[in-house]
Amino acid sequence: MNQKLIELALRKQRLQLHVEMQRQDLTWRAEGLTPLFHTADKVRDGARWAKEHATWLAGGALAVVALKPRLLVRVAKRGWGAWHTFKRISARVAPIIAIVQHVRKNQEQEKKHELQHEKHQLQRQLRVERQR
Repeated sequence: MNQKLIELALRKQRLQLHVEMQRQDLTWRAEGLTPLFHTADKVRDGARWAKEHATWLAGGALAVVALKPRLLVRVAKRGWGAWHTFKRISARVAPIIAIVQHVRKNQEQEKKHELQHEKHQLQRQLRVERQR
């Protein structure tokens, strides 16, 4: 075989190995998110249950309001305070999150463009070699 074709095949193989390593790395990193996904599934299931049993929930809430009105006031105050705290924190954290997401997106795009560029170079070189 032509030395140039061997070099191209080796480079292609290295790129394929690099992509496989990236896939394994992504899989490994995603494993850390498994508990988050399980929690999201539980929340979704709970919301579905609440939607299906809305009348029972409304009846229970009315019973609590009728029997313990002070409890309702305490819970409402805590909820209101938690909501305002969340809004203040999210307003301060949102710009930071946006910057991090932007940087990550740019890094991913750069890697993608580099791999596409190398792929196109390999394809061009292979076409040139085949034409010889």
